[in-house]
Order: sequence, then structure tokens, then C-alpha cells
Amino acid sequence: ILPFSNKLNMGQLGRRGQKYSNKLLKSADVVLVLGCRLATPLGGENLNHFSKSCKIIMIEIDKNEIDFLKKHLYMYINEDVNLCLKELYKSKNFKSRREWIPWLSFCQTLKNGNPMIEKNAFKDDIKIDLYNFMSELDKCSTSKDILTTDAGSNYYVGGQVYTFEQNQREITSGAYAAMGLSIPLAIGAAVAMPKKRILAVTGDGSLELNIQELKTMSYYNFNIKLFVINNGGYVSMRNWQDKFFEGRRIGSDDNTGAEMLNLNAVARAFDLRYECISDIKNLKKDIKRIMNIPGSIFVEVVCSSEQEIVQAYTLTEWSN
Repeated sequence: ILPFSNKLNMGQLGRRGQKYSNKLLKSADVVLVLGCRLATPLGGENLNHFSKSCKIIMIEIDKNEIDFLKKHLYMYINEDVNLCLKELYKSKNFKSRREWIPWLSFCQTLKNGNPMIEKNAFKDDIKIDLYNFMSELDKCSTSKDILTTDAGSNYYVGGQVYTFEQNQREITSGAYAAMGLSIPLAIGAAVAMPKKRILAVTGDGSLELNIQELKTMSYYNFNIKLFVINNGGYVSMRNWQDKFFEGRRIGSDDNTGAEMLNLNAVARAFDLRYECISDIKNLKKDIKRIMNIPGSIFVEVVCSSEQEIVQAYTLTEWSN
């Protein structure tokens, strides 16, 4: 609805958010919540991602969600957001105010000073970085594209680098971060909107959760480009194990009980055309070439096994 370049769009908030998400929420004195349940990944445990003095006004159609947070809310309306917005619009009270200028300036400074991808960040890289890949995928996509993500590293990175400048849509699992969901979402989108091109991203681990649906893709030859991130197992798990459990890894890579699949063989087994993106120098060219091939394609994207995922919150901020 609103591209990231819009000066009033601060991007994603919460666990999947921008580098400045926590500072932005902690600095707000009033938060108007429209049809959002303030899930823990966004608002924190007992809304601790917000300032204690912040006045939170919630408009939500599900009374259970309001009741769950009622003691933390300054005001709430149990109603359809659409009806409330129509009434608010009639009041004509929303006007630009001089006292808002410093706040907007503060927000812009945060946004401009904390880009997810620094200039020339990948200039000397040999291996493909997931931030680089998903940012290029976003730039190569157009209004005819639907993007899907599911869980793990692609879920975080997609939320942080997709800008929607060309009116693209993203369908994702949201706060549930459901592994393996990207392929079913892609199939559903392809059935619902057959004229669209579906750009689905999933991980080498998440792939195994719904691997049987690859046959659905090939049988109907949907216009789905499935990008499977090969980073040697569960990179988001390794990030958590390294940062929060002193590097005690288990079940997250070849050496700890999570051996990689032969993705080329997987594609062949399900009668899908196989492509591989492994050269960072040809990244943009390869993405564009693959996007213009008709029908379903299985694309292995070889990324660094030591991929770092930017977390908007430290463990202390998350748990307090």
C-alpha cells in the first residue's frame, strides 16, 4: 500500500523489523493500532517494546485480542477498522501540526541513518549474502509479482529489505513463522491470480516440511519461481545458538545432524526445471533471466553458511 521510500513509512516493526525498530517504539508517546493484534514478535512480552508511558489506542474486531491486552491499553474500540476509519475521516480533525515536525524529523533521521544494507556492503564478497539476494529479487520484481516467504532467515530478511516500490504484494506467515509454508502460499496465490508471477523464497530446511507440494507445482506448471536458499542447513537456528546459547549447535548443519539435501536431485525427482545461482557477480542477471522463463522453476541459491541475521532486539530487550 505504501512503498518504503515514502517518508512516513518506517518499515517493519518488532522482531522482523528494521535496525531502529526498538528505538522508534520506545520513543513514541502515542501509538494508534489499526486491526493489529500486537503479537509478541511485534509488541514484546506484555508490550514491553513500547515506552511505559506510551498511550496505546487499539481498534480491533476480535474482542479476545483486546481482552488479552486490555490492562496495557489507554483506549480500545472493539469494531471493524474500516467503519472506524470512515468515522474518523468524517471528523476532519487529522491535520498537519507544527509540533509534529520534530517527531517526523527524528523518525527520518533514524530511517536514513540505519539502512539495512550499507552502501558497497557486498562489494568484496565472494559468496552470496541473503540480504543481497533478497534485495535484488525485490528490485527485479514488478507490480505483476507476488512474493512469498515462510520462516527462518528468509522470513526475517524479506521483512527487512522488501520495499514494495512497484506495488508488489507479499504473502507470509506473519508472527507464526511457519516452516515450509512458502510453497503452499505460492500455489494458492498462483491458483487465485493466474496472471501473476509468484516469487517464492524458502530455506533448505523449510523445503522438507512441504516437499510433496513440488509435484503440485510441476503437475500444473504454475508460474512459480521457487528460490531455495542453500546455506548449509538452518542458519536462523545457528544464529540463535551462537548468540544466545554460546555456540552450542545441534541439529542445525551437516556436522550436528542436519545433512543437506541434493537439491538438483530433488528438483529432478519432482519433474521441475532446475537452475542454480551461485556466482555473486552474475546475481542480478541470473535473477532476471530466471524470472523470464515460463512455468515452474526450482532455483537453488547458494549463500554463505555463516549468514548473519540482523535482529532488531537483543535477547535482553526481548525478554525484559
